[in-house]
Amino acid sequence: MSTSDSTKRLPPAFDDVRARLATDKSGDEPNALEELARSAAYTAIQSPVNGVVQLCDKLVGTKLLPKVQLIDRPADATIHSLNWYAQQTGSALGMMPWMIALHSRFGGAASRVATAGTLTVRQGIALELRTSALTGLTYGGFLTPTDGREKDLFQHLGARIANAGSSAATFATLTGTNQWLRSNGLKNELVAGLISGAPAGAVAAHTHSFLSGEGFAKGSDLWGSVYSFSVIGGIFGAGSLRLGKAHKGLTDKGDHPINPIPEAATSEVKIKVLMDLSHDNAPIARKWLHRIDKQFGSHSTISHKTREAIISKVDRRSVHDNQDWFDVEHVHDAFRFRTVLNDLKDLPALVTMLKESQFTVIDPEPELLTRPTTRGWRMASFILRAPNGQLVEYQVIPREVYDLSLNEHNEYKSYRDINVETAAPEELEARRKAYANARKGYFAAWDKYLDRTGQTNHDVEAIVRSAKGTLKERSSVWF
Repeated sequence: MSTSDSTKRLPPAFDDVRARLATDKSGDEPNALEELARSAAYTAIQSPVNGVVQLCDKLVGTKLLPKVQLIDRPADATIHSLNWYAQQTGSALGMMPWMIALHSRFGGAASRVATAGTLTVRQGIALELRTSALTGLTYGGFLTPTDGREKDLFQHLGARIANAGSSAATFATLTGTNQWLRSNGLKNELVAGLISGAPAGAVAAHTHSFLSGEGFAKGSDLWGSVYSFSVIGGIFGAGSLRLGKAHKGLTDKGDHPINPIPEAATSEVKIKVLMDLSHDNAPIARKWLHRIDKQFGSHSTISHKTREAIISKVDRRSVHDNQDWFDVEHVHDAFRFRTVLNDLKDLPALVTMLKESQFTVIDPEPELLTRPTTRGWRMASFILRAPNGQLVEYQVIPREVYDLSLNEHNEYKSYRDINVETAAPEELEARRKAYANARKGYFAAWDKYLDRTGQTNHDVEAIVRSAKGTLKERSSVWF
């Protein structure tokens, strides 16, 4: 990090990176790539070495610090010059290996808590912030040297504690802002990371400046810190490595989408966490569905699977046919919401609003409107990823089809779990008749919809193609 005013100091993470070298003896101005590489190397190697050795010198009275200077510090570059931005970027890149290593260390402890099955959704958020704060505290307190102006050990330890507190607050701010942005609809992780770096950098600059007795940070100190932490946040976002992420994967070995729940936990714990996720998503869904119903004059509802229904879903033989990997973490409809449309011509516009919601579409099947199931049921189906990572199902259903389902679905459930290999002949015959009656009823309901709207099957196919095309279009915003 650099500043044109030698009396100012940058946040602790970059204090020791500022250039104080004399004019280059060769007289040649280093290029931006050289400055970036030099700053990165200094921040990644020399600055942490200085931080540890300086602390040892203070504790045991040695004078090893001058003997371990392996990499020269980069000279100050003119504020806002290309070399200045290269130095800020290099310093940020130099911090990354330490941030990743420390976060992995503290995040590993968080992961063990999750695996033990003791992590609720709200506790997970707190654990994410804790992990980031510990990362910053360790980096600022142990791996970042002070300015060396302390008169005795107690002053030095006080400066270390101040550095640690400033860094902990900075990284907690980075993670907290990122989570807030994503919970409020910002889907692009790169953009979320870049934006999160601004308040984090401001916290770093201002806290360090106040702890140094200089009041609010100003000028190049503030801008350099904001820029550097935006680079850090962007790198984490681009790599899907958001600081403080408690659950590491959202797909299993077979690339099947999974819920963010502890896979090694007992089924009971998994179900509890899944139901907690559903509870947290309900107000988000209600708010969005209210907008949908206001826009299209539709009727929307939400539903939660009970504990027993989740167990039945997992145990159902029809689910396990060629899916022996299926478990609670794969259940995608523990929380479901649906919209009953008066006219399917509104489907493409509805899909546009869905793309711009806080939910991410991961498996769209609007074509199920034109490809009914064996019993005649048809809908536009969308498997979504909620802001907290849960898999949820969203259905869009024509009014006439939905009206029939209010009675038919209960009968369907009574025959759905029959084991066709062991069921008595009379049970199988009753099941066949129930399915045949359902199919007849749903096709009649579909014909009523077409008659009321004046549409044809060809028209609906065109609507479905339009909806799928909408999903492929880039959003008008970045999130």
